[in-house]
Amino acid sequence: MRLVLSSLAAILLSGTALAADSFEGSAGHDWSGFYVGVNAGYAGGNMHYTYFDTGVLSYVYTRDGDGALFGVQAGYNWQSGALVFGVETDLQYTNLTSADRYIGESYGEKVQWFGTTRARLGYTPMDRLLIYGTGGFAYGEYKVFSSDPNDYWNTSTTRTGWTAGAGLEVAVNDRISVKGEYLYTHLGTWTVYDDGWDVEKIKLPFHAVRIGMNFKF
Repeated sequence: MRLVLSSLAAILLSGTALAADSFEGSAGHDWSGFYVGVNAGYAGGNMHYTYFDTGVLSYVYTRDGDGALFGVQAGYNWQSGALVFGVETDLQYTNLTSADRYIGESYGEKVQWFGTTRARLGYTPMDRLLIYGTGGFAYGEYKVFSSDPNDYWNTSTTRTGWTAGAGLEVAVNDRISVKGEYLYTHLGTWTVYDDGWDVEKIKLPFHAVRIGMNFKF
């Protein structure tokens, strides 16, 4: 994964340099059209656990988690002057994990995968440079786990939520662009256990920073 990130970072930097060389005297880059791409990066967040005893909040615990991610994306852009409007969807695998030990056993939570479908609104201050904000729908799989295979704390669920962020994209040429992007994603609160008396809930909102490459058709 480190090699992938280093390679993509080198591509992003070289793409920025190539684009900078083409800003002056360029006929103008057209961002309109369909594209697909790949990405890789890092995700980190803070797990929040709450325990309610007969309806009364009795215990709150937080723990940091992090992990790598990689995935694919596809989208479509429409350009009007210096403004670029678009929609993008992506699917990510991640090993974002938060874990600890308690009374001789290990417990943890993780996001196994997630995806988003987002609107993008961008501005092109220079020919091959696109600065954009993005936001929309998110979904993914939460998992809780224990070192005890018989523990009820071994289950998973698919959740929905929202995401928002911003990015910078540079066109290397008419067909290839490289980008760096930040997203904050919240998949809501999951009630892991509820027997009518005891209730356990978790949430694991997370930040993601990723770099990627797009291929336009």
